[in-house]
Amino acid sequence: MANTSILRSKLKRGWYFTELPGYRDHPVKFRTYSLFFYETLPPIKQEGLEGYGWLLQDRIKKNSLLEGTYPDGTKPDLSNLIEFEKQIDIPLPASFKTFITLEELRGRVRSCTDSYLDLGDYVVRTSGIEPGYLIHFMSDSQWILHWYLYLSQSGDHFVLVSEEGYGFYFNDMDVQPEKGKNEPIQLDQKAIWFCAGSFLEFIYRFWLENELWYRLTLEPKPLNDAQRRYLEFYQKENNVS
Repeated sequence: MANTSILRSKLKRGWYFTELPGYRDHPVKFRTYSLFFYETLPPIKQEGLEGYGWLLQDRIKKNSLLEGTYPDGTKPDLSNLIEFEKQIDIPLPASFKTFITLEELRGRVRSCTDSYLDLGDYVVRTSGIEPGYLIHFMSDSQWILHWYLYLSQSGDHFVLVSEEGYGFYFNDMDVQPEKGKNEPIQLDQKAIWFCAGSFLEFIYRFWLENELWYRLTLEPKPLNDAQRRYLEFYQKENNVS
């Protein structure tokens, strides 16, 4: 990893996701999402994730991020990634660019809450502890949650999640600045959570937890080794036999 930014240690930390029935339940019933403490998640090792070999071993699926659409059925345009990269002076992580541009990767990751990829309208500048950039890359189907790639001036990157949709132009100018007036935001003063130390960590956990949710609910099948190890962490934490 490149230099580690000061900001990552100052942000709130959490993982917004649905339950893993019988292993990690919602603290409050009848929720779509709960915010689980980041420190209570099974650790993800970065080694072996590069190159996406683990994902390419999986199958292409229906309702994947490749097929994701806006609520009106239209598909987001991901080609503005090229323009975004021209606007900033920090290289985008190769893992992020590869995933966004390769259909064979996006087609292997699905979302049990119908999340979809969307790069937004513009790159959001950040200020405060350390200036950087925020790139929206995914929303859930009801626009409850939004996920962002953060790039610091030091060359560090990580993933954030928030209920706020940054990086979009709306008709309501009281909600979003007028087009062309991209005012920086100060992340440590916003309702935004650090949810992964890298994009690879994020997409691996997102893929794994979605597959586990399907295995535990709609598609009861034997667990593979990675899935079993992940749930064993919660069995030990909860003393579940």
